Amino acid sequence: MFDSSEGKTRNIIKQKKLNGVDVIQIIEVDYQSVSLSRNHGIIQSKGDYIFILDADDLISFSILRKLYCSAINSPIKTIFTPRFKFGFDLSYFIVEYFSSDLINIGDMVCQNLYNARLFSHRSFFENNPYFDIPFQSGYAFEDWLIATEALASGYRFQAVDETAWYYRVRTHSLFRQTIEKTTKQIPKSAFFDYKIFLREYEITRKIASLPTGIGREVLNNSFQMELMGRANSIDPAILPYNFYHYSTGAFNNATTGITGHAYAKICRIKNNKNFNDIFFLSCINFPYDFFDVFFQTNQSTKVAFFTLEDELNVEKIRKYYPGITIINFESLTPGIDYKDRDIIIIKILQNQSTTTKLHFFPAEFSYNIYEKFHIIFNNQCFYYSLRNLKDHEKLRELEFLNALRSTSHETLKQQEEIKMTMRILLSNGTPPASRE
Repeated sequence: MFDSSEGKTRNIIKQKKLNGVDVIQIIEVDYQSVSLSRNHGIIQSKGDYIFILDADDLISFSILRKLYCSAINSPIKTIFTPRFKFGFDLSYFIVEYFSSDLINIGDMVCQNLYNARLFSHRSFFENNPYFDIPFQSGYAFEDWLIATEALASGYRFQAVDETAWYYRVRTHSLFRQTIEKTTKQIPKSAFFDYKIFLREYEITRKIASLPTGIGREVLNNSFQMELMGRANSIDPAILPYNFYHYSTGAFNNATTGITGHAYAKICRIKNNKNFNDIFFLSCINFPYDFFDVFFQTNQSTKVAFFTLEDELNVEKIRKYYPGITIINFESLTPGIDYKDRDIIIIKILQNQSTTTKLHFFPAEFSYNIYEKFHIIFNNQCFYYSLRNLKDHEKLRELEFLNALRSTSHETLKQQEEIKMTMRILLSNGTPPASRE
């Protein structure tokens, strides 16, 4: 597939003697989209099995045979991936992959435990086309998304022994642009529906022991070194010496399970969907007067409070408003990095309706969520200022509001239509009442 490809890429293909397969098709498209060009190629392909590759990938010489032999001897609902990924050029690293039944698959909530090099029966790709994700959407990572959709559909991943993929790390790669220009989150996936996630989580949560990666010891494996030697004949940068001396690390997908466990706890909270209103707030500076009025005028509304506060304050609030759902992320996600916690929050929001209103009160927690993810919110959002903020809190709020105005201005320049997602009530906030 040539999707708006450079002339250099075409020349390389023309100069190479392509053989080893019965049919070779060269197709020109102008989608300027990885996902759409892949989907086009999948439709036009003739074979029973499909292997997704990019133009600058190098793969071990026997990988097609290894993957195909594994596929014809496995259940059709299996996706195959190389055992090792070797990053090279701008940076060097090694990643080892294990099959999905051996790892904590629930950790897919915060990261893709697999990669873009997927091999499976064509029926999988026909039934699960790649989702086009432009930068402007704020979302990213079509490969992470399709992997989660595969799991939701009952597929399993299998890492195939004696295979390798050599991934060129470039300064201006699409991956680096994605990191810089998006929220680094995927669109809504069926895998994170509470019931589906718990089904998949239960399959692997009882794993007695995780597989142990061999790390840099792979460089002492004679077969893998034979594979690397052949790759080196194509690109001299693929060299064992570089991986020994310049590698940033050796990793694997046998993660701890902590993020999947935290999300599973949230999935089990009763009535944790279809909220009318979600409030991000601090339980310390809690505006009781505001909520007294709010619940008087919205008696049938289904409400959730998202907070990071001490359990004692949460219980006090629950006493006055017994019908609400309080999700205290401090107690539900102990030991989790704040970046992963924020991703879990986004997954919860994706389980809600687009008619759910999001309300933000002055708190670092609220500011961070909105600043990082506002571009992907399709919900109506509100911000409330409190009159009794301390000086340092007022400064942080001012910083937030200035950033908000700047972001809105940039959005207006980029889009023909703009949906105003934040209403700023600078004078209508209500100070917290003192309640014992």
